[in-house]
Amino acid sequence: MPIPLRQNMRMSAYLFRQKVTRREKFPLIVELEPLFSCNLACPGCGKIQYPTEILRKRLSVEEAIAAVGRLPELDRAGVRRQFEKRFTARRMAEDYLRVYERLIHARRPFLRAVGE
Repeated sequence: MPIPLRQNMRMSAYLFRQKVTRREKFPLIVELEPLFSCNLACPGCGKIQYPTEILRKRLSVEEAIAAVGRLPELDRAGVRRQFEKRFTARRMAEDYLRVYERLIHARRPFLRAVGE
Protein backbone atom coordinates (compact mmCIF):
# COMPACT_ATOMS: atom_id res chain seq x y z
CA MET A 1 0.00 0.00 0.00
CA PRO A 2 1.55 3.33 -0.99
CA ILE A 3 2.10 6.09 1.54
CA PRO A 4 -0.68 8.71 1.30
CA LEU A 5 0.43 11.87 -0.51
CA ARG A 6 -0.34 14.13 2.45
CA GLN A 7 1.73 12.00 4.81
CA ASN A 8 4.56 11.82 2.29
CA MET A 9 4.56 15.61 1.85
CA ARG A 10 4.55 16.27 5.62
CA MET A 11 7.44 13.86 6.15
CA SER A 12 9.41 15.37 3.26
CA ALA A 13 8.87 18.90 4.59
CA TYR A 14 9.98 17.80 8.08
CA LEU A 15 13.14 16.16 6.76
CA PHE A 16 13.85 19.17 4.54
CA ARG A 17 13.57 21.55 7.55
CA GLN A 18 16.01 19.40 9.52
CA LYS A 19 18.49 19.44 6.65
CA VAL A 20 18.18 23.21 6.07
CA THR A 21 18.76 23.94 9.75
CA ARG A 22 21.77 21.56 9.63
CA ARG A 23 20.47 19.39 12.44
CA GLU A 24 22.33 16.12 12.59
CA LYS A 25 20.04 14.56 15.18
CA PHE A 26 16.28 15.00 15.29
CA PRO A 27 13.28 12.92 16.38
CA LEU A 28 12.04 10.39 13.86
CA ILE A 29 9.98 7.36 14.81
CA VAL A 30 10.54 4.02 13.12
CA GLU A 31 8.02 1.33 13.96
CA LEU A 32 9.52 -2.11 14.26
CA GLU A 33 6.88 -4.75 13.74
CA PRO A 34 7.38 -7.90 15.83
CA LEU A 35 6.80 -10.30 12.94
CA PHE A 36 8.11 -13.34 14.74
CA SER A 37 6.48 -12.74 18.12
CA CYS A 38 3.29 -14.64 17.37
CA ASN A 39 3.42 -18.37 18.06
CA LEU A 40 0.51 -19.49 15.88
CA ALA A 41 0.98 -21.32 12.59
CA CYS A 42 -1.41 -19.31 10.42
CA PRO A 43 -1.76 -19.70 6.65
CA GLY A 44 -0.32 -16.95 4.48
CA CYS A 45 2.09 -15.86 7.19
CA GLY A 46 5.22 -17.55 5.89
CA LYS A 47 7.10 -17.24 9.18
CA ILE A 48 6.34 -20.83 10.13
CA GLN A 49 8.80 -21.92 7.46
CA TYR A 50 11.72 -20.56 9.49
CA PRO A 51 13.72 -22.73 11.91
CA THR A 52 12.93 -22.34 15.62
CA GLU A 53 16.25 -20.59 16.36
CA ILE A 54 15.36 -17.86 13.83
CA LEU A 55 11.87 -17.46 15.29
CA ARG A 56 13.33 -16.98 18.77
CA LYS A 57 15.94 -14.41 17.68
CA ARG A 58 15.52 -10.89 19.03
CA LEU A 59 17.23 -7.75 17.76
CA SER A 60 19.06 -5.43 20.10
CA VAL A 61 18.47 -1.69 19.80
CA GLU A 62 21.84 -1.35 18.05
CA GLU A 63 20.93 -4.05 15.51
CA ALA A 64 17.58 -2.38 14.83
CA ILE A 65 19.26 0.99 14.25
CA ALA A 66 21.81 -0.64 11.92
CA ALA A 67 18.94 -2.28 10.00
CA VAL A 68 17.30 1.12 9.47
CA GLY A 69 20.61 2.33 8.03
CA ARG A 70 20.48 -0.47 5.45
CA LEU A 71 16.98 0.43 4.20
CA PRO A 72 18.28 2.32 1.12
CA GLU A 73 19.87 -0.95 -0.05
CA LEU A 74 16.46 -2.61 -0.45
CA ASP A 75 15.06 -3.09 -3.92
CA ARG A 76 11.67 -1.41 -3.47
CA ALA A 77 10.21 -3.00 -6.59
CA GLY A 78 11.38 -6.43 -5.42
CA VAL A 79 9.87 -5.89 -1.96
CA ARG A 80 6.59 -4.86 -3.59
CA ARG A 81 6.60 -7.98 -5.81
CA GLN A 82 7.11 -10.21 -2.78
CA PHE A 83 4.32 -8.42 -0.91
CA GLU A 84 1.92 -8.83 -3.83
CA LYS A 85 2.91 -12.49 -4.19
CA ARG A 86 2.34 -13.31 -0.51
CA PHE A 87 -0.32 -10.96 0.80
CA THR A 88 -2.95 -10.34 -1.85
CA ALA A 89 -6.52 -10.85 -0.69
CA ARG A 90 -6.93 -13.65 -3.24
CA ARG A 91 -3.80 -15.50 -2.11
CA MET A 92 -4.71 -15.27 1.55
CA ALA A 93 -8.32 -16.35 0.88
CA GLU A 94 -7.08 -19.38 -1.07
CA ASP A 95 -4.71 -20.26 1.79
CA TYR A 96 -7.58 -20.11 4.28
CA LEU A 97 -9.78 -22.25 2.05
CA ARG A 98 -7.05 -24.92 1.97
CA VAL A 99 -6.82 -24.77 5.77
CA TYR A 100 -10.60 -25.12 6.15
CA GLU A 101 -10.57 -28.13 3.83
CA ARG A 102 -7.84 -29.74 5.94
CA LEU A 103 -9.76 -28.95 9.14
CA ILE A 104 -12.88 -30.61 7.78
CA HIS A 105 -10.94 -33.82 7.14
CA ALA A 106 -8.60 -33.64 10.16
CA ARG A 107 -9.05 -35.66 13.30
CA ARG A 108 -6.72 -33.55 15.44
CA PRO A 109 -6.53 -29.81 16.24
CA PHE A 110 -4.90 -27.78 13.49
CA LEU A 111 -3.51 -24.79 15.39
CA ARG A 112 -0.28 -25.39 17.22
CA ALA A 113 2.38 -23.26 18.82
CA VAL A 114 5.45 -22.83 16.61
CA GLY A 115 8.47 -24.62 18.03
CA GLU A 116 6.50 -27.39 19.71
